[in-house]
Amino acid sequence: IYNTMPKKLNNSFQFIASDVNTDIRLDLLLVNKFDRYSRSQWSEQITKGNVTLNNKIVKPSTKVSNQDMVSGYLPVIHSSNKLTSPDVIPE
Repeated sequence: IYNTMPKKLNNSFQFIASDVNTDIRLDLLLVNKFDRYSRSQWSEQITKGNVTLNNKIVKPSTKVSNQDMVSGYLPVIHSSNKLTSPDVIPE
C-alpha cells in the first residue's frame, strides 16, 4: 500500500500512497499504517490540519488515491504513570 517507509522526524511522517483501494478514507489509511493510534485520534489530527493530503488540508473522510502524498504529525499520546483513585470527600 505504501511506496516507501515513512520518513519520521520529530513525530512527523511523509509517504506516497500506492496500491491503494480508491475507496479508502484518509483516517482509515492512517489507522492501517500506524495501528498504535485510533481512528478518532487520526480524525482529530486531520481536522486540526496536522495531516495533509497532497499538501492540502482535507477532511478525515477524504478518499486517498494512488500516488497521493500523505504527510503530517503523529498524534500525541498522553500517558500517565499515576494510579488514580476515587476522590475522597471529607466529612
